[in-house]
Order: sequence, then structure tokens, then C-alpha cells
Amino acid sequence: MIELASDTLQTSYLKEDIGHFRNSVQHTNMDLLKNVLKRLKDRADEIIKAAEEEPQGEKRLTDLLSGSEDPAVTAFLGGDLAELDPDDLMVLANSNYSQVEGKQALMSKVSFFIDVSKIILDTLRQNSKMLDFYNATAQRVFEFCRKYGFKIEYTRISDTLHSHFNQILKLSKHPELFVQSKIPFPVKLDEEDALQKVLELRYH
Repeated sequence: MIELASDTLQTSYLKEDIGHFRNSVQHTNMDLLKNVLKRLKDRADEIIKAAEEEPQGEKRLTDLLSGSEDPAVTAFLGGDLAELDPDDLMVLANSNYSQVEGKQALMSKVSFFIDVSKIILDTLRQNSKMLDFYNATAQRVFEFCRKYGFKIEYTRISDTLHSHFNQILKLSKHPELFVQSKIPFPVKLDEEDALQKVLELRYH
């Protein structure tokens, strides 16, 4: 599953598959879940590292993600052609296709890296046993977005962490929900170490 997704840079079914896998093993074999997620994270890191090490890779990533690209090309890469006005479409029509295609290939690698990070964060959002892994994943994607000026995705990741924090707060205020949630190792904010780790990310 992981190798197929990595080879095709597709995450369409990955989140659902990982979710089913988590539900199957999280009560009995947390190490197996950790190993699978670690392998997934490693593959995503390998893909984005390879993109960075291409000729002028870091510059291309900065140009692509920081908003310095032509809006028409950016819309094409994001699949938002319906948002373009006729002038933008004309710019796109006169763009060098090979260059646009190269940027599309690079964007696919970025999207895979970001999507995998989100899948891991969502999978571990309330798991106290793997809070360090959750933490490292969030810090890695923040570092990537900050390095290349990817402000839109930085904000989205921040919103995701904010949502996860609110879910933990809700459970902490209503202990009876711990039983209903069916989470084997929920994050409890009355545990000092957990609170410190969660707040470090909340105010990253």
C-alpha cells in the first residue's frame, strides 16, 4: 500500500486504509502501527528530499510555493482553472508547456509530502503513546512550509493542530467521553508531560 502510493504519488485511498489499519491494531499492537506510519513518513521524506536535491531544487520549490509564480500557472497546478479570467487563460496558453509540466511534477511531490503529514497527524491526534511521533511530524511540516514560504499550507496545518487541540480539550473537560471515544491511549492534559508537548505545538 505504502510503496504503491509512493510510486504514484497518490493519497486518495491512503487515509482511509491507514484509518482501518489503525482501528485494527491500536488496541493490540501499537508498535506495528508506529512502524507502518514511520515507513510512510520516511517515504514522504525521501521523495521531498529528492526534489530538494534536484538541480536548483530548493529555488524551484521556493518559487513554486512562496507565491512568486504567475497566478495562471499556480491555478493550473492547483486545479483551479475555473477561477481564471480570460487574460489569465491566455497567459497559460502561451506558457512553455514543458516548464509547466515540470512544475506540475514538482507540485505532485510536495502534495504527497504534505498529505502524508496530515494523514499521520490525523491518525495520531489523540494518541498519548505516540505524541512524540505526532510532534516530530508537525514540526517537520512546519519547517518545510517556513523554509519555502508556503504560507497557505502553514496556515492550514496550524488550523489542523488547533482543531486537534480543541478535541483534546473537549475530552479533558468531559471525562465520560474517554469511554465513548474508544481511543486506547487518549491524551490527558492533566499529565504534565503531555500538556507541555501539546502546548509546544499549539503555540508553534
